[in-house]
Amino acid sequence: MSARSGWDLLWRMNKRSCALTLLMCAGVIYLSYSFNSCLVTNLNRALRQQRARGFLSFSVTAPRTVPIEENEKRQMRLRQEKQTIVRVVPLTWTGFSIGNETSGEPIDGAPKYRFLRQQGLRPSRKLPDALIIGVKKGGTRALLEFIRLHPDVRAAGSEVHFFDRFYNKGFTWYRHHMPPTLEGQVTMEKTPSYFVTREVPQRVRQMNPSMKLLVVVRDPVTRAISDYTQAASKKDGMRRFEDLAFLNGSGGLVDTSWGPVKIGVMLVIWNVGYIVFL
Repeated sequence: MSARSGWDLLWRMNKRSCALTLLMCAGVIYLSYSFNSCLVTNLNRALRQQRARGFLSFSVTAPRTVPIEENEKRQMRLRQEKQTIVRVVPLTWTGFSIGNETSGEPIDGAPKYRFLRQQGLRPSRKLPDALIIGVKKGGTRALLEFIRLHPDVRAAGSEVHFFDRFYNKGFTWYRHHMPPTLEGQVTMEKTPSYFVTREVPQRVRQMNPSMKLLVVVRDPVTRAISDYTQAASKKDGMRRFEDLAFLNGSGGLVDTSWGPVKIGVMLVIWNVGYIVFL
C-alpha cells in the first residue's frame, strides 16, 4: 500500500466516521426532543383538565342561593380535593459532597432522590449488572448515552477501570463509584480497556457469573485507522500508519502486536456466550 493510497483510505474512513457521528448526534437530539415534547404535552393537558374542572364546579354552584362565604369554602374544598401536583425532576445524579470535591466522592443530590428519601425510599449503591467492555473507538460512549436515556438505567459517569487497574482496591471501593439506584433499576459501567486486558474475564466471572457484557464491534481496519488518527493528533512526529501496521514496513505481514491492530484480534480471550454484540 503506497503512502498516497493509505491517506486516501484514511480520508474516506474519516468521512464515514464523521457521518456516523452526525447521525448519532441527530438521534440523541431527536430522542431528547420527543421526550420533552411528550412531557410538555402531558403537563398542558393536565392543566387544561384542572382548569375545566374548576370552571365547571363554579358554573354549577354559582346559581344556587347560598351564602358567599359558604360558597367560597366549598370551592376551596373542591379545589383541594381535586388538586393535581406535578413534579418535574431530573433523572440523573450530579454533584460532590462539600469539602470532598478533590476526592471525587459523588452524592445522590438530585431533586428526584431527595424527594424519594422524603417518601421513605432510599436509593443505594450496588455492583453493576452490565458492563460495556469495548471496543475503543467503536462508539461505546454513544451507546452508553443512548441506553441511559431510559429512566430505569443508571450508569457511572466516567470510566472506573476497576477490573484492569484498581482491582486490588476491592468491591467496596468499586461499589462506592457506582450511582445510587432504586430496586428494579439497572446499574451499568463502561470501560473499553476491559476488552484488551487478559485478567478481566476471570475477575468479572468471579464477581458475577451472570454479568451482561456489551461490545460494540466495528470493521477492524476502520477502527485501527480511527485509533491511529486519535493517537497521531496527540503526539507530534508519529510514524506513518503503514509503517506501524505492517512488520518492518513490508506492506505484507500485519503486526498484530501493535495496539490498534491487536484490539481487532482480542475476541478470543472472551467467552462469546456472555457477550451481546452491537
